[in-house]
Amino acid sequence: MLKKNSIVLVIYMLFMAMGLYISYKVLGVDYNSSNFSKTFLPFTFLLALFALSYGLKHRKELALDNEGKKNYLPFAIAFITIVAFGIFFLINNFALNIAFFILLVDTALTAIAEETIYRGIVLGGLVKKTSTISALLCSAVLFSLLHLLNLLAGLSINEVINQMGSTFIMGMFLGALYLESKNIFLPILFHWMWNFIILSNGLSTIDFMSIVLLLVIGGEIFAIIYFLLEQLRRKI
Repeated sequence: MLKKNSIVLVIYMLFMAMGLYISYKVLGVDYNSSNFSKTFLPFTFLLALFALSYGLKHRKELALDNEGKKNYLPFAIAFITIVAFGIFFLINNFALNIAFFILLVDTALTAIAEETIYRGIVLGGLVKKTSTISALLCSAVLFSLLHLLNLLAGLSINEVINQMGSTFIMGMFLGALYLESKNIFLPILFHWMWNFIILSNGLSTIDFMSIVLLLVIGGEIFAIIYFLLEQLRRKI
């Protein structure tokens, strides 16, 4: 199963790399362009379809053990903040036009595709073969490395390095949330709202959003540390 999961991950990353390259080099639309979501949407749809098809086919093998108590409190600061502001920007930006619809669909499909692959399939498979901490770290590193591909879409090395740092933290947080909740829809919702806030220019719309972002990152780090300490305590 682990070998199959690895092959699926490689195919996913290769297809994404191809889509980024075609969007930038062939169609002339770079990652920071306002038209990027629209241009890359067909690839996003196919990536989500591919991830979901494999994930649903092997859902029994990938399902996490649902026993034990679940503690959502350490995740609450980051999760509630992002979801609340995400809903706010959804309402604030709502418009009956194609641009809003594309942004809504693109951010949702990206969240579904990446969470299904990196949390549902990669993390779900690894945690059955190795320790929880090792599986979490490995899945977060792989999620971070995915964003290295954005070099193919015209991002600078500095922009990509910043993305990789933030996505490693997010990967650890969402992985811990998934392992704790056993519910893939929670990471998908967080990821979707995060993407929507970023791509709808939410960080520049409200003056104090930079403070909110720091609060969220702090909340993510708190939840990660709590989860890791709990895993270590259970081994003692």
